[in-house]
Amino acid sequence: MQSVPLSFQQRFHWDNSHRLSDLNLNFPFALFITGALNIERLRESFEAVIRRHGALRTRIAVAHGEPRQIVDVPGRFRLEVAPRPHDLTSEVEGYLNCPFDLVGGKLFRARLLRLSRQEHILLVCAHHLIMDAYSVSLLSDELWHWYSSQTPALPVLQTQYSDYALRQMQAHPGWLESHGRYWTERLANAEPLRLPAERSVAVDTTTAVGNFQIEFEGPLTAAIDAAARRWKTMPAMLMLTAFIAALSRWSKQSDFIVPIVFSGRDDPDTLGLIGFFSYVLLLRMQIGGARDFADLRDRVSREFCLACAGEDHGRVVTGLLADLPAREGMKLFSTSFNWLSMSSGELAGAPSQAILNRLRGALEVTPFPFKFLPRYLNASGRSQDSPLSDAPALGLQVTQGSTVEASLLYSAGSLSPGSIAVFAENLRLLLESAVA
Repeated sequence: MQSVPLSFQQRFHWDNSHRLSDLNLNFPFALFITGALNIERLRESFEAVIRRHGALRTRIAVAHGEPRQIVDVPGRFRLEVAPRPHDLTSEVEGYLNCPFDLVGGKLFRARLLRLSRQEHILLVCAHHLIMDAYSVSLLSDELWHWYSSQTPALPVLQTQYSDYALRQMQAHPGWLESHGRYWTERLANAEPLRLPAERSVAVDTTTAVGNFQIEFEGPLTAAIDAAARRWKTMPAMLMLTAFIAALSRWSKQSDFIVPIVFSGRDDPDTLGLIGFFSYVLLLRMQIGGARDFADLRDRVSREFCLACAGEDHGRVVTGLLADLPAREGMKLFSTSFNWLSMSSGELAGAPSQAILNRLRGALEVTPFPFKFLPRYLNASGRSQDSPLSDAPALGLQVTQGSTVEASLLYSAGSLSPGSIAVFAENLRLLLESAVA
């Protein structure tokens, strides 16, 4: 057993999970499995992955008022197996949206629903304290790698998440001294984005997060890539610039904060490691007087480069956010931009194509859709009331696998699907005009 401090990322979410107790910080996925599934081999595969990654054996203990992560020694993993429930949707969503016991309880669980001899649904859920989006694809690939191979050969992990947290804490004073002043000055008197709320929107409180898929046709994607090469920038930077321009038009603000989510896996040793590495950069966008898209693109690029001037800047921001009152910190996230170098299928827990090829002929494994709730369910099976749902929020999430897919995640309790559709069309037109 090992005891280490929480990382900055963990501490931020730990504090929010206590001060905003209904905020759903689960990281779930569900897979539909067709074929002759060997349940014991699947259980042993989970055991192998958990033995390899200490993050999945982590729980939180509080001593003298301070939380610490406790990494337990490997042991036998209990895979729950249950028959087909009467209400499949309620069973899946209830399990995946059920809160964890954060003080001493396990932060990773899995349940297998046996629908028939040839059909199963695998439910996997971790708390965000021990997993990020990139970890989902790592977990799924390693799970099915172990399942499909009698003699698996995976590279030896040179580090664990607990080592990362320790290194972060050891560098903490230096980070704040070298970078903290920049952020406190840069963000002074900054305002979060304020979108116009549509209070007349009627919405079920259990479906308070809307998801609007944006279609990017092949020619537009190719044009974005060509423009990025021509301007010596990244496609993500062009997408971010268009998103900021569309937000400014809608909010009528020219000075606001845009949080950008990064994977945080700068060290090669972390690339194959399950854990909570992602962090946030806060861009202070002051875009009044921008002449055209190219001028705005240059401003966004300069701000981004300033924010990334020190490799530890994002982690310092996360540390500074952890010191803010929870609701003040959350106000900064009225918008966000997240570019993920993975497909939407991998984000939903689907194995990579290489793993699927190894399973072909024995099993078919595909994501099983379910509804993620922004707030935890209470004992009656309803989501809890929360003042957070009153604030309009809009984020752009882009996944890039073999194709580019984008979705707008929004607070359905205060923004209507019609308004989001108009925003999405404006975003698409901005991009088309910019890269033409």
